[in-house]
Amino acid sequence: VIDSGKGALTAVNEVVVEIQNVNEAPWFPESRGMNNPDGTDYRRSIVENSPHGTVVSGGAIVAFDPDQGDDLILSYSLQGAVALEDPSLVDLHFNIDPQKGMLLTVGYALNFEDISEWLVTVLVTDGELNATVVVPINIVDVNEAPYVQSSQTRVIHKAYLIGDKVGVPFNASDE
Repeated sequence: VIDSGKGALTAVNEVVVEIQNVNEAPWFPESRGMNNPDGTDYRRSIVENSPHGTVVSGGAIVAFDPDQGDDLILSYSLQGAVALEDPSLVDLHFNIDPQKGMLLTVGYALNFEDISEWLVTVLVTDGELNATVVVPINIVDVNEAPYVQSSQTRVIHKAYLIGDKVGVPFNASDE
């Protein structure tokens, strides 16, 4: 330190500055969009009727934490899911691996003909702070065999001619 008076006296002393780390929130990379074509594509997909525990295609949902070493302690969970076609449907047909961020199916209820896309909210936490991202999951349609109602009978008269109709059409459906 130098004073500004006559004689310009000085003094020297050691100063210790202690910097304390502050926990910073984990974060998900920005989503791909019109204004961000290089962003992360969070879209995932799964084939309809996939068995319980099937991994959703597209890879893990990955977050980052600016605090050194916190990437290793991040924990993932699901906050909910909403059907894109009907927001009143909020069934949770998915689960997430808490350490790896891999999405998995729960149950067998994924049917393209009912709901073709789910919006799943993924939460990540470092134990104190958290972040969320919405992950669209597309249900991929599969060609399924038609269903013919059983116990349908028709009577054919013995004097039928080729081309004659035999009763009413059979009941069948194809999704």
